[in-house]
Amino acid sequence: MIDLERLYDSAHKHLSGREQDWGGFAVEFSRIFSSQLVIYCTPPDNELLDLNSPDELIATTDRELLEKFFSKGINRLDNMFKDDINPLEPFRRTDHMGDDEYRSHETTRIFLRENDVFYFLVVHAILPNGSPLVLFMWRGENDEDYSDAEKQRITLFMRHLATMVCAFDVKPGGCSDNGPGGEIIAFGEKYSLTRTEVSILHDLISGKSLKMIAEESGRTYGTVRWHVQNILAKCQVGNQKRLLSEFYALIKR
Repeated sequence: MIDLERLYDSAHKHLSGREQDWGGFAVEFSRIFSSQLVIYCTPPDNELLDLNSPDELIATTDRELLEKFFSKGINRLDNMFKDDINPLEPFRRTDHMGDDEYRSHETTRIFLRENDVFYFLVVHAILPNGSPLVLFMWRGENDEDYSDAEKQRITLFMRHLATMVCAFDVKPGGCSDNGPGGEIIAFGEKYSLTRTEVSILHDLISGKSLKMIAEESGRTYGTVRWHVQNILAKCQVGNQKRLLSEFYALIKR
């Protein structure tokens, strides 16, 4: 998974310091995945994206296209990006709409095709304050559709990207990474997690990989992986993605 490794390296280079360079990250992301992209975040329950708000528009590789998009009034967010059950579920256009149907769609005919937005992949996460963080990436009609492997890699990376947004100074509502909060502690109590397991769960939700958790906590990778397996077993889920879905579903009840 070389592309994913390059993506983590790029995020660390551009976004982990005090002066975050989202523009530089967007350019490298575009090269890695041969895509244009926009990353945005809106306050909870908000249906409109404010292009001029730095709290909402985080990064894009094509500001001119967004300006044209908004000039036509096509700025209402689709509810498909707000799936509370699966907050990290990727949306690939071709999984839900065929090429012919897409070509005949009104928005496609009047705007998207003339700007070569043909294949697209959308991934979103829910930040701790309930704000949806959305990554929208697209390719032209003469390019290749996003593969299953690319969908998987972007989904894995999205949790890490959410952590970077939480470190961004201008963001909706703010985030905190000062240790497990009340929601994570309550989740741990519900499933009888140990203090160590709650701490590791907090790190997972913060976007850290098992390798990062091991390095920062002084544990071996095998030990961290063993703790994660225990967490999955106690929560009766099969993987980390389902674990996050269960966590977000619980805190929204």
